[in-house]
Amino acid sequence: MERTATRLLPDRTSGFSLEQRFYRDPDIFELDLESIHLRQWLFAGHSSRIPKPGDYFLFEFAGESIIVVRGPDLEIHAFFNVCRHRGSRLCREKSGNVRGFVCPYHHWTYRLDGRLVSARSMPEDFSAENNSLETVHTQTLEGMIFLSLGVDPPDFEPVKRDVLPHLRPHGLAKAKICHTSRYDIRANWKLVVENSRECYHCPPAHPEYCRIMGFAAGIDSPRIAAEDEVITRERMAHWNTIGLETRVIDFTESTWHHAIRMPFRKGHFCQSLDGKAVAPLMGTLTERDVGALAVILYPTFWFEASADYAMIQRFLPVAPELTTVEINWLVDEAATEGVDYDVDRVTAFWRATAEQDRAICEDNQAGVNSRHYRPGRYSLVEAEVDKFLRWYLAQVRSETGSS
Repeated sequence: MERTATRLLPDRTSGFSLEQRFYRDPDIFELDLESIHLRQWLFAGHSSRIPKPGDYFLFEFAGESIIVVRGPDLEIHAFFNVCRHRGSRLCREKSGNVRGFVCPYHHWTYRLDGRLVSARSMPEDFSAENNSLETVHTQTLEGMIFLSLGVDPPDFEPVKRDVLPHLRPHGLAKAKICHTSRYDIRANWKLVVENSRECYHCPPAHPEYCRIMGFAAGIDSPRIAAEDEVITRERMAHWNTIGLETRVIDFTESTWHHAIRMPFRKGHFCQSLDGKAVAPLMGTLTERDVGALAVILYPTFWFEASADYAMIQRFLPVAPELTTVEINWLVDEAATEGVDYDVDRVTAFWRATAEQDRAICEDNQAGVNSRHYRPGRYSLVEAEVDKFLRWYLAQVRSETGSS
């Protein structure tokens, strides 16, 4: 695998897409898992899934199963779903509530904090203290739970420092999931992420998105672009007066997080099909027109929020040409379905956009698979894709020792 990566990595020309093998080769796929996904921070779920002590759910990825549980102290813990005796899975159900973890094989018993409390018929020199469950690095960002399966994950503090001021007014820590959708895309994970990092495709592919978001519609329309520039200046000035964070947090050569607040087109107040509100205001927000807050965390986390709901997308690689997408829609925890919001209205905008993106990515993979595919030149509005690929290659090179 290392020889394959060393041979391939220096070949990319800046400003061009990757060679075909990056999107198909099983060795490259395994290298991606080891050098990126099993080391970086991955979105596992929202804390509203485990409100009470003993509530847990399983996060499963790349052959690993992780227990995410709420402890008696209300802190969130994560452990590999592996008994320290002979490796049996502890939790068979995807979610539930437990007083502790009991191995179904030999009944070793663990507390919710992972400590071993019972192991039958062990030798005198056996140490329960040295046989706690193996922990997984955990961080919570306004109710959003992130895990790193690596030994020494990237520092999460810069993300909190830069992104929390943008997120706090939206009250995500006091939100609940109103709907979850999961589906597979028959495409390499990098093609899915690349698609999410550019809007060059938005005018032809996403009419609903362009109807609401001026920056997207303006890519093919100088008139709309000029309008969006005026609206952006006006809204930014107003948002500053009401205490909303408007700084753009951009990716650099050494960071993996991004945040931006983008205005809606005139007369629109929400990422909904008609631009109208779909749920009660969230958090401490006092008005509807706060634009769309977008937060991106490499490698696979994508978040956008209006004033009344938030959408989280997560892309998880399954195979060289298969990616599983999970979308969560969040509303205020006090909102009542059927009274304060209708699930279909809350989800319609991103359901349409996601289905369009699935078709685009699968067409992209099919074309990349052709014998006639060659890396293509990026347009002037695809700089974020080039930035993502530079980050991606830097991670893989770091892992393999390539230069």
